[in-house]
Amino acid sequence: MAHGVATRRYTSVTIKDGAGSPLSRTVGPGPGDFTWSTVENGNYAAVRVMSRGQFYELVPGDDNEITISGSIWVDGDQTGASVVDAFLKSGDWAAATTTDPGGVVWAFTLVITESYGGVTNTYTFAVCRGIASWKESVDGNSLSFDVTCHSGLTRT
Repeated sequence: MAHGVATRRYTSVTIKDGAGSPLSRTVGPGPGDFTWSTVENGNYAAVRVMSRGQFYELVPGDDNEITISGSIWVDGDQTGASVVDAFLKSGDWAAATTTDPGGVVWAFTLVITESYGGVTNTYTFAVCRGIASWKESVDGNSLSFDVTCHSGLTRT
C-alpha cells in the first residue's frame, strides 16, 4: 500500500461547466487553504422525531448544502479567463453550460484532487455557486471564495 500524507503542494482545485467537453479553470495560484464542510451520510440532514418530548427516531431531512472556502492571489489579468469570470459567467465563461438541472441558473462543478504517494483522491462537488471577495495586502492582493454546492459530493 502506498503511503504519504497529501498536502497543499499535491492538491489542485478546478472549476468546470456542464458541457460534454467542459470548460475548466484551475484555481490558483494561492496559499493552499481550501476547506469543505457539511458532508454527511446520504447528503441530507437527520431530523429528530420526538414522541411527547422524548427521542423516537431519525428521519431524512432536506439535502445539505456543502460549503467550500479558500483563497488565491491576484495574479495577471482578471478579466476573461479568471476564477471570478467563472463565478460570474463572464469573459471566456459567458457561453458556459450550467450544471443546474433546471438549466436557468448558472452553476458549475468544483473538483478537488489530491495526488501523492501513488494515491489520487478526487472530490467532485455538484451544482455549485460561488461568491468572490477581494482584499488588498502588502504581501499580495487576494481573492477569497465561498462556494455552496447544492447536489452532493462524489469521491473517487
